Amino acid sequence: MRRNITLYKAHFLTLDRIEGDTAILMTESRETLRLPLAALPPGAREGDVLRRGGGGYLADKDETARRKKRNARLFAALQKPPEGLDAPHDSSRESTD
Repeated sequence: MRRNITLYKAHFLTLDRIEGDTAILMTESRETLRLPLAALPPGAREGDVLRRGGGGYLADKDETARRKKRNARLFAALQKPPEGLDAPHDSSRESTD
C-alpha cells in the first residue's frame, strides 16, 4: 500500500537511487517517493539531500555534506572493537613450537 506524502511537511528528501528516468527519494520518516528524474536539479546524484524551494527541488549541499560526514563517523565507530574486548584473535600468527 502506497501512502500519500504531504510534500510540504517533508523538510528534506534524500535521493536514494535512480531507476531509469525515475528518482526514488526517501523522506525523513523513511517513506519513499517516486519522481521523474527531470524534476530534480541538474547533476543530482544518489545520496544528495534535496529540499523544496523555488517551485521545485533544490540540492542542499550543506546538509548533504553534514550527513555524509556523520555517516562516515558512524561507520568508523562500527569498525572499532567495543571497549573492554580484545581485538579479534588471529590464529595464523600462533607459533607451533
